Amino acid sequence: MKKAILTAGFIPILLTACETGPYAQGPGFYETRIEQNRYRIAYRSPRGMPRDQVEDLTLLRAADMTLSEGYDWFRVLARQGVVDRPNGPVISLGGGNTSFGRNSAVSLGLGASFNLSGPPAQTLIMEIQMGRGGRPDDSAAYDAADVERTIRSRL
Repeated sequence: MKKAILTAGFIPILLTACETGPYAQGPGFYETRIEQNRYRIAYRSPRGMPRDQVEDLTLLRAADMTLSEGYDWFRVLARQGVVDRPNGPVISLGGGNTSFGRNSAVSLGLGASFNLSGPPAQTLIMEIQMGRGGRPDDSAAYDAADVERTIRSRL
């Protein structure tokens, strides 16, 4: 019994932790250093931002970080995109009854909800490795100065 009570007590704490993770705080960049020259960069976009713009801004952040750390190029080791789609309309129907002594009651309910939050937000997570010298001959490797110059000219 004590174990069930303790477990039930941790559920709200776990749910709170899920809702307040580093990417749930709203639009913006979140970086985590993995090794001396490796980072995980996440960008959570405002709702409705096009996917290619989310990609460009994340690559730009990777280029800026690479240059500020004194490196020349970066390689994208992993890339993951997550779309936060708003829930669609929901219609629900519920009912119940009860009896107490000679009396009884019946209830019926109908409800509808609509998500008015607008278009989805997106989160793009990239893991990058930074390096010095000439850019490797690899399609996942980018010259940081060139990326920075090219993407900034489009903004």
